[in-house]
Amino acid sequence: GVALVLGPVLAWFAPSLGWYYGVIILAGIANAIFFTLGLAFLLEYGSDSERPMYFGLANTFTAPVSIFAPLLGGWLADSAGFQGTFLIAAVAGSITLLVLHFFVADPRQKIALPG
Repeated sequence: GVALVLGPVLAWFAPSLGWYYGVIILAGIANAIFFTLGLAFLLEYGSDSERPMYFGLANTFTAPVSIFAPLLGGWLADSAGFQGTFLIAAVAGSITLLVLHFFVADPRQKIALPG
Protein backbone atom coordinates (compact mmCIF):
# COMPACT_ATOMS: atom_id res chain seq x y z
CA GLY A 1 0.00 0.00 0.00
CA VAL A 2 2.88 2.34 0.71
CA ALA A 3 4.24 1.82 -2.82
CA LEU A 4 0.75 2.64 -4.11
CA VAL A 5 1.00 6.06 -2.46
CA LEU A 6 4.70 6.77 -2.99
CA GLY A 7 4.60 6.19 -6.76
CA PRO A 8 2.25 9.06 -7.59
CA VAL A 9 3.85 11.30 -4.95
CA LEU A 10 7.26 10.72 -6.53
CA ALA A 11 5.78 11.40 -9.99
CA TRP A 12 4.20 14.60 -8.70
CA PHE A 13 7.46 15.97 -7.32
CA ALA A 14 9.82 14.50 -9.94
CA PRO A 15 12.25 17.18 -11.10
CA SER A 16 13.24 15.25 -14.24
CA LEU A 17 12.28 12.24 -16.33
CA GLY A 18 14.97 10.11 -14.68
CA TRP A 19 12.89 10.00 -11.51
CA TYR A 20 10.20 8.05 -13.37
CA TYR A 21 12.31 4.90 -13.15
CA GLY A 22 11.47 4.93 -9.44
CA VAL A 23 7.81 5.66 -10.22
CA ILE A 24 7.63 2.63 -12.53
CA ILE A 25 9.38 0.42 -9.95
CA LEU A 26 6.95 1.50 -7.22
CA ALA A 27 3.98 0.95 -9.55
CA GLY A 28 5.29 -2.53 -10.35
CA ILE A 29 5.67 -3.35 -6.67
CA ALA A 30 2.14 -2.13 -5.92
CA ASN A 31 0.64 -4.08 -8.84
CA ALA A 32 2.51 -7.27 -8.00
CA ILE A 33 1.47 -7.14 -4.38
CA PHE A 34 -2.17 -6.29 -4.97
CA PHE A 35 -2.70 -8.75 -7.80
CA THR A 36 -0.76 -11.73 -6.48
CA LEU A 37 -0.93 -11.45 -2.72
CA GLY A 38 -4.52 -10.25 -2.90
CA LEU A 39 -5.56 -13.55 -4.42
CA ALA A 40 -3.52 -15.51 -1.88
CA PHE A 41 -5.17 -13.48 0.88
CA LEU A 42 -8.58 -14.61 -0.41
CA LEU A 43 -7.59 -18.22 0.30
CA GLU A 44 -7.73 -17.42 4.01
CA TYR A 45 -11.45 -16.58 3.90
CA GLY A 46 -14.25 -19.07 4.13
CA SER A 47 -14.34 -22.82 3.91
CA ASP A 48 -13.23 -24.90 0.94
CA SER A 49 -16.72 -24.77 -0.53
CA GLU A 50 -16.97 -20.96 -0.13
CA ARG A 51 -13.60 -20.03 -1.65
CA PRO A 52 -14.76 -20.12 -5.29
CA MET A 53 -17.44 -17.58 -4.39
CA TYR A 54 -14.84 -15.27 -2.84
CA PHE A 55 -12.61 -15.51 -5.92
CA GLY A 56 -15.58 -14.91 -8.22
CA LEU A 57 -16.76 -11.87 -6.29
CA ALA A 58 -13.27 -10.41 -6.03
CA ASN A 59 -12.69 -10.71 -9.77
CA THR A 60 -16.19 -9.48 -10.61
CA PHE A 61 -15.86 -6.37 -8.45
CA THR A 62 -12.38 -5.47 -9.72
CA ALA A 63 -13.20 -5.93 -13.43
CA PRO A 64 -15.14 -2.66 -13.91
CA VAL A 65 -12.42 -0.70 -12.13
CA SER A 66 -9.73 -2.34 -14.28
CA ILE A 67 -11.65 -1.43 -17.41
CA PHE A 68 -12.56 2.17 -16.58
CA ALA A 69 -9.49 3.29 -14.57
CA PRO A 70 -7.30 3.91 -17.65
CA LEU A 71 -10.11 5.87 -19.30
CA LEU A 72 -10.60 7.95 -16.15
CA GLY A 73 -6.85 8.48 -15.85
CA GLY A 74 -6.62 9.69 -19.44
CA TRP A 75 -9.55 12.04 -18.95
CA LEU A 76 -7.98 13.38 -15.74
CA ALA A 77 -4.65 13.94 -17.48
CA ASP A 78 -6.40 15.86 -20.27
CA SER A 79 -8.55 17.97 -17.97
CA ALA A 80 -6.42 18.43 -14.82
CA GLY A 81 -2.94 17.86 -16.24
CA PHE A 82 -0.42 15.33 -15.05
CA GLN A 83 0.16 17.05 -11.72
CA GLY A 84 -3.52 16.87 -10.85
CA THR A 85 -3.71 13.26 -11.98
CA PHE A 86 -0.76 12.30 -9.78
CA LEU A 87 -2.28 14.15 -6.82
CA ILE A 88 -5.61 12.35 -7.24
CA ALA A 89 -3.79 9.00 -7.58
CA ALA A 90 -1.85 9.67 -4.36
CA VAL A 91 -5.06 10.59 -2.50
CA ALA A 92 -6.85 7.48 -3.86
CA GLY A 93 -3.88 5.33 -2.83
CA SER A 94 -3.93 6.84 0.65
CA ILE A 95 -7.65 6.11 0.98
CA THR A 96 -7.03 2.54 -0.18
CA LEU A 97 -4.25 2.11 2.36
CA LEU A 98 -6.48 3.42 5.17
CA VAL A 99 -9.40 1.19 4.18
CA LEU A 100 -7.15 -1.88 4.04
CA HIS A 101 -5.59 -1.05 7.40
CA PHE A 102 -8.74 -0.21 9.35
CA PHE A 103 -11.55 -2.15 7.68
CA VAL A 104 -10.10 -5.38 6.26
CA ALA A 105 -9.59 -8.01 8.94
CA ASP A 106 -6.78 -10.51 8.60
CA PRO A 107 -8.48 -13.89 9.06
CA ARG A 108 -5.22 -15.45 10.23
CA GLN A 109 -5.36 -13.25 13.33
CA LYS A 110 -8.67 -14.65 14.50
CA ILE A 111 -8.46 -17.10 17.37
CA ALA A 112 -10.37 -20.30 16.80
CA LEU A 113 -12.74 -21.01 19.66
CA PRO A 114 -13.12 -24.61 20.75
CA GLY A 115 -16.35 -26.40 20.04
